Amino acid sequence: MNNDKFHNGFTLLELIISMTIAAILMGIAIPALESFIQNKRLIGAAENVQAQLQHAQSEAIQIGQDVHVVFTDTSPSNWCVGLDVDNTPETPDCNCNTATNCGISAPGSSNRLLFLRSNQFKNVLISNISFGAAAGKTVTFNSVRATAETTLGTARNGSLQLSISNKSMQVNVSRLGRSSVCSDDITGYPAC
Repeated sequence: MNNDKFHNGFTLLELIISMTIAAILMGIAIPALESFIQNKRLIGAAENVQAQLQHAQSEAIQIGQDVHVVFTDTSPSNWCVGLDVDNTPETPDCNCNTATNCGISAPGSSNRLLFLRSNQFKNVLISNISFGAAAGKTVTFNSVRATAETTLGTARNGSLQLSISNKSMQVNVSRLGRSSVCSDDITGYPAC
């Protein structure tokens, strides 16, 4: 046989070196990907809560009734945010852990269920919910001025914090009903 012939394929040594390099690169990439996914879950939760607040404000004006945004947290990891219209603003009956309990209906239309649940944002925790009501977990948008009020009718600022691992974001509501998101940990958002 002639040793000058070209061989097609890889030698065992080349294959082992290639697999070692691939394993090292995956070891570097997987933790970075995990951090990226966690950041996106946190951002998604904060922006969806803000969207619920903005939607409640516009619905209050559109249907001509006060709209309540109720934050229910049986634990930091089991939470939900529901929108509700009812005739007892002191105790909105929205419990978004009950499937048909939270919703908005314009006169003459069926109830539209509007809520977010923690299981939509894996491992995102909620804390420091403060909107000034007796329980501090409800903000009401006035149907005339669209201002943020406690369930007792007092204009008030409020906020809540969402977190995952060692990062957090805060959702704020001003007395005028304007909602905003801030974070000291996530780039692209103003500092809190």
